[in-house]
Amino acid sequence: MATFLQRRRKNRRSSIRKLSALLGGMNVVRAFLYANYSAVPQGVYHGRKVNGRFEVWVNGQLLPPYPDTPHASGYSWGYHGHSPPRLSQVLLYHCLGKKAAEDYDLVERFTEHTTVKLPRDSGWDLSQQEVCKIVGELLAQREKRDRIPR
Repeated sequence: MATFLQRRRKNRRSSIRKLSALLGGMNVVRAFLYANYSAVPQGVYHGRKVNGRFEVWVNGQLLPPYPDTPHASGYSWGYHGHSPPRLSQVLLYHCLGKKAAEDYDLVERFTEHTTVKLPRDSGWDLSQQEVCKIVGELLAQREKRDRIPR
């Protein structure tokens, strides 16, 4: 009979494999970040409204636009519209890579959970560790939702 710790290790390894497969072959290290939020890069995203324009900075530099975006008209947050999902996509891309940014369901759920709730007129800060934690929770919810009852 397996001990509690052996079952826990086995469940964690299984979760990492499932999460890696969930995002279509994302490497195991990034999937591990989803499951264990402590090993995440320590960058912090800063969103500010400057002269009527919304800007997002990370590590002292403007956050670059998502590569496949035909026109980068900037980001916005704090409301339900077309700009908050673009911000969600670029945050996921910058923090976790292209596979996460191309997962439409994940982008949509991250937008609903986070981006539309950011304060519109005042600034906000969001660490990469918080982004990974939120993504981990959203993926766990999706896995429960998609689980087929036996």
